[in-house]
Amino acid sequence: MLTSFDDFPIHQASVPVAHSASGDLNQYDRYFFNGYSPDGSLYFGAAMGLYPNRHVADAAFCVVLPTGDGSTHEQTSVFVSQRAPIDKLFATDLGEIRVEIVEPLRVVRVVVEAPEQGVRADVTFTYRSPVIEEPHFFLRAGNRTAFDYTRLTQFGSWSGWIEVHGRRFDLDPADILGAASLTVDGARASIALPDYSLRSYEAFVRIKAALPRFDMEDPFPRYARTARPRITCAALDLAAVGLRAEAPRVSLDETAALFDDQRWVVEMAFARQRFAVFAEAGWGKTVAQLSLARAAARATGLPSLIVAPLSVVPQTAEERARFWPGEAPLVDVRAAGGVRAWLDSDPGPALGIVNVDAFRKPADLAGLGCFVLDESSCLKNMAGVVRNVLVRAVAPVPYRFAFSATPAPNDLEEYVSHALFLGVIKQHKEFFADFFDTDGEGGWHLRPHAREAFYRFMSTWSVWIRRPERYGFAARLGGVPAVVFEDIEVDLTPEQRAESAEHRKPGSLLLDEVGVVKRSKLAQISRGFVYEGEGARRRARAIPSLKPAAVAAFVARFPGERAVVWVTFDEEAAILAEALRAAGRSPVVVDGSTPEADRWAAVREINAGIGRDTLIAKPETLGFGINLQGASVVAYSGIGDSFEKDYQSLRRAFRYGQTRAIRCGYVLTSLERMMLDNVRAKRAAWEAQTLAMEDAFADAHGPSLSAYRGAASAEAERTAFVLSPEDRRLLAGLS
Repeated sequence: MLTSFDDFPIHQASVPVAHSASGDLNQYDRYFFNGYSPDGSLYFGAAMGLYPNRHVADAAFCVVLPTGDGSTHEQTSVFVSQRAPIDKLFATDLGEIRVEIVEPLRVVRVVVEAPEQGVRADVTFTYRSPVIEEPHFFLRAGNRTAFDYTRLTQFGSWSGWIEVHGRRFDLDPADILGAASLTVDGARASIALPDYSLRSYEAFVRIKAALPRFDMEDPFPRYARTARPRITCAALDLAAVGLRAEAPRVSLDETAALFDDQRWVVEMAFARQRFAVFAEAGWGKTVAQLSLARAAARATGLPSLIVAPLSVVPQTAEERARFWPGEAPLVDVRAAGGVRAWLDSDPGPALGIVNVDAFRKPADLAGLGCFVLDESSCLKNMAGVVRNVLVRAVAPVPYRFAFSATPAPNDLEEYVSHALFLGVIKQHKEFFADFFDTDGEGGWHLRPHAREAFYRFMSTWSVWIRRPERYGFAARLGGVPAVVFEDIEVDLTPEQRAESAEHRKPGSLLLDEVGVVKRSKLAQISRGFVYEGEGARRRARAIPSLKPAAVAAFVARFPGERAVVWVTFDEEAAILAEALRAAGRSPVVVDGSTPEADRWAAVREINAGIGRDTLIAKPETLGFGINLQGASVVAYSGIGDSFEKDYQSLRRAFRYGQTRAIRCGYVLTSLERMMLDNVRAKRAAWEAQTLAMEDAFADAHGPSLSAYRGAASAEAERTAFVLSPEDRRLLAGLS
């Protein structure tokens, strides 16, 4: 039975109005309107949908008009999305587009106020026929409910006016006819829209229309791929996932001394609230992190937390004191009793830091305003403990930011964890279904024809910046002397040959088929020992090796220069320290048991050119985030299969601010050659991939750059940010 309440997006199921009739993510209540002139000279359509289980409401309005010369038609569209209110009666007002029920089942008003897109409208639908209640539609696919909804349809006429880019059209109800439709209580389980919302999908469709070379079959045939010439990628933002599209402009000051490209990235990230920054080592991620944490704390009145590797904590604290000397120091949350104890102490808009190991068990982050994850490549492992804890823990945090130079060092599929962490998607399955194919063995690869769409999708919540000049900024990351690479192969001793032969007997894996465990054993043999036993019983059995002397000889070739030697095993570090002392060097070993103060002291000695001249460490310990520009010699006592460790460890010395050429020596035996070849193949593929992504991101972020450079104009003030007088002065110089 129809009632006057049925014009509102409220179901008639036997559950409270506040509840959804279905638990399906795609359950919706939706309006459709259209209006047209009999001669086809004007057509407009409007739609509004409420997705209570996604907590999203979105709307669209489009107008099709003849061009100035009348030779063809042009469509202009507006799309709006936001978080859905709890009370459905207020869900029909989305700001730029709103639906008003003037008289239930008789008169409905649609208002559009989107001058930025060149569209304004105030049109009223008046009934000409009674409401038609279509038969209840129910469809099962096997044992699964695919459709369950009822649709109301009504014919009528339109009055009011529409304005498109300054052209106004008054609607005569005698000429402009149309229909209204309301679908309620729908469950469309057979049509799985992505979790990053309908608006995001519509943006995806627009991108495909703008890229004729992109020929992917539309996975959602219900939605037509219609060219929308006036719609640009400017609409691609985190409003697509229900976050606010606009935010207060981040308050930056000259004390931070941000470069122009850093300032643009920080402002864009802050405006979108949840954002990832993938930047070259040495770009200045630490100061950008501190700027965002500081701005979010001021905006929310809540504390901001930076999460970083243990070795990076002191360095970040020093950066805070250096750039903002008059403000409260960065709080070491560990000294405050842990994250929860710190939050319970009501710190207000304070800035805290903790190492990532604090999230090896479930954490409660209620009351936190901002979460900044440094070296976010820790998310890449879908099955990782830290990754799973972080994704769950940050759910209540409004501002989330991730930073890494190697976010996906192995495969593009690793970006899914960043999307989950930021809340861009809710389930990884949709991410893979939209862009990837399985290889049938548990692996995934990006569909070639979906590459452009994938890059565009990622640009809505991240930026890749390796060359600031690609974005129109000064080329400040160049000028670092090139690395001089040298491969130093040492012979195997008879004892090493015999030991390796034991692992190649029948029943063992062949050398070219070895897995992680076997490769680790071969690496041990190459370095002059073999671990035997497990746990507390594990002991290192020495094997004669020429490698320690070869590593020491390479480092000793550069007297007076500071060196870093990267190792894989603790026992290896001890052997190398002895060899280096014999070669006249003064080494210091930093491992997992080294107190934090001693770690930082060793780093300072290398950078300051005082004390000990050679640092020995694992990449896991000091290979991420640390500045080691004081070293100009880098030696690898062998190599593993991890491109990420190789890249990150080398970048401790080879980075912005380095003034000397880096001498990099890979000292290895024949047992390790395949590992080095593997890493170099990964490096080449990664270089090509990231450069292509940066180019795609530069194109996608073009509108954001234009808005940034013109942010001092009156139009930008109206549509984007509220500028302080000081900010206005600063930005004026960037135009």
